Amino acid sequence: EIVVVDGNSKDKTAEIAESIQSRLKTVVIFVSLQAATLILLGLLPFFFKSGNQTGVYTFLFLIITFALYSHIDGPVWTSLMSELVEKTKYGEFFGYRGSITRVVDISSVFIAGFILTIFGKNNLKGFIILFVVAGLFRFVSGYFISRMDDVPIKVEEKQKFSYWKFIRRYKESNFVKFVVFVSAINFSVALASPFFSVYLLKDLGVNYVYTLINVSAAIVALLTLSFWGKLADRLGNARVIKIATYFLPVVPLLWLFSKDIFYLIVINMFAGYVWAGFNLCATNYILDASQPAVRTRCLTYFDITNCIAIFLGAGLGGFLASRLPTIFEYKLMTLFMLSGIVRLVLGLVFVHTFKEVRPAEDIHDLKLLFKVLGVEPVIGFGNDIFYRISEPKKHE
Repeated sequence: EIVVVDGNSKDKTAEIAESIQSRLKTVVIFVSLQAATLILLGLLPFFFKSGNQTGVYTFLFLIITFALYSHIDGPVWTSLMSELVEKTKYGEFFGYRGSITRVVDISSVFIAGFILTIFGKNNLKGFIILFVVAGLFRFVSGYFISRMDDVPIKVEEKQKFSYWKFIRRYKESNFVKFVVFVSAINFSVALASPFFSVYLLKDLGVNYVYTLINVSAAIVALLTLSFWGKLADRLGNARVIKIATYFLPVVPLLWLFSKDIFYLIVINMFAGYVWAGFNLCATNYILDASQPAVRTRCLTYFDITNCIAIFLGAGLGGFLASRLPTIFEYKLMTLFMLSGIVRLVLGLVFVHTFKEVRPAEDIHDLKLLFKVLGVEPVIGFGNDIFYRISEPKKHE
């Protein structure tokens, strides 16, 4: 677990929550600011004509502001939820919640697409409606969040530590090792992740099927989050994360073997399955491995480190995208291969640096692999048949 260290805090998110003296109020305030920002984005066309440079800069400013608000309220909300949910039920609860949000996400995508289709070429009106409606629903979200219970936590001065002191504790802190592990994985993923859409739309020329390919991963994640959550509650988040990590390098490499649309849908479904388990257990592990008094700060530092890794990975991927040799039919396929190799290397280097932080059921690695792959019942049935056949018959 995190051991508190002395030092002045440079974490503005934690400072904001501490100055407001309520995590619930902090979340409600910044959710409301998000809602207002979305509505302002929707109303921009009424203040600026198309192509106006000031309007473009204002749009970018509001987008950045919205992202900033999200990065402030996110860690605070997660910290609060960790106090409201029973610790042994993190996987079950957040798996169930993830399933609900996936249903809403998928439904929202289709509704938004339907609205834009209605307006056809005059889709500016459609975007205005989407932004304004999104802002109104975000206000509704803020209202229901305000109805939640608040759990006050008093943070002493000695429990405030800077980001750099946090990172420098890598050798002795299990939590910091985990943060570096996830950041390394996200760096390797970001090398290629922005370019899968480019590959589908530009190189393969898919159109309406593009949405189907992307939604397939979300649907599988929706159907399997509950499975991952219950598995993590039994076997521990670290164990599930480690088994999922071994599958992550396979995902981009599978894109190299075929351009068939049905094949791409299947491998994207596999990706959705693996990432559902990895992301769910990563969040739950953070809650297990950090102390309540410093959890908001730890979540924020986790967020900062991952954002830096993703920024560097995407930047390097963008630099390499047009410079890599065309080993396969397209240069982007070479980038996918590179991402898979880097995932494998970094995964092997960092996956064993952190350990489980709560009691969990012991299980053999091979049995866990069969369980994750969904073939455990088949293996068990086969073993049962084998033993029945090979068992000596008893003579009466």
